[in-house]
Amino acid sequence: MAGEPSYARRELGAELKRLREAAKLTQARIGAACHWSQSKIVRLERGEASLTIHDLHLLADLYRANDEQRAHLVVLMERTEEGRWWEQYDGLVTATMDAFLSHESLASRISVANMSIYPGLLQSRAYTTALFSKSRHVPDPDQAEALVDIRVRRRHVLDAGTQFHAVIGENLLISPVGGYGVLLTQLQHVLDLSHRPNVTVQAVPLLAEEPFTCGGLILLDYTANATSISYLEHSAGIVGYQLPLEVRRHRREFERMRSLAWSPEETQARLETRIQEL
Repeated sequence: MAGEPSYARRELGAELKRLREAAKLTQARIGAACHWSQSKIVRLERGEASLTIHDLHLLADLYRANDEQRAHLVVLMERTEEGRWWEQYDGLVTATMDAFLSHESLASRISVANMSIYPGLLQSRAYTTALFSKSRHVPDPDQAEALVDIRVRRRHVLDAGTQFHAVIGENLLISPVGGYGVLLTQLQHVLDLSHRPNVTVQAVPLLAEEPFTCGGLILLDYTANATSISYLEHSAGIVGYQLPLEVRRHRREFERMRSLAWSPEETQARLETRIQEL
């Protein structure tokens, strides 16, 4: 994991390359102007090298970046410096999960659909604990609590105001994973989150035609020119997709499931009714 450039750093490099090409400047010319080797410019544009704020403004001057472009570069650079809180769980976080957590933490909009379990960002601690206590994919039972912590800490993106849209199955309002006490806690947790201005939750009725059932679907969108990414979750892991064709295909599937769901208001009413029943 240590040798892989972060998503934020790759996006900063891509934006620097776009500005350089728009200014019709070569890597060799920029290297000479900055008294750097051309290979350093190559590494910067690949996201494989770091920059100081002084160097960033130097490049912005050379590329004749306007105020908006310059401000965007600064934001991207600040994101590359953000703490990767999950690194303290080294050994539990696979390379694939490391990439996913980086992508998720920087997204401006997250769209998820899952008919079989609540998406991670909607899970209460009690629900997550119940899932991991029964999962055969937890390598060591002594690590289960740390895995729960990781999932709970992911929710900081919702506290930060990231737009979040979840489509779930009506069956999740009924299925007592961990017992009815856990279910009640989970339903109240989802209802509370659904009242946040940046969170939308919709449930697909049990009788809906052809609901999506193969694990979970996650779409991650970013501001400006950053590339959208999609992920598919299954019981044993998660797989990422960056090809535009794959991302578009997954976006169409998300929209299809969303079209089958109750409105956010109806979903909240169903949650309230179910809570009263319990």
